[in-house]
Amino acid sequence: MRNRLVHEYFRIIPARVWDVVQKNIPELVDQIEPLIPPED
Repeated sequence: MRNRLVHEYFRIIPARVWDVVQKNIPELVDQIEPLIPPED
């Protein structure tokens, strides 16, 4: 995704980017949160 956003920005489909933001990022956050140590 980063490569396409940085190097092929004229071929970006904004709706597809938004779809990834809404669907995939929350899943990623759910997977990463357990790895973050609790604050003291």
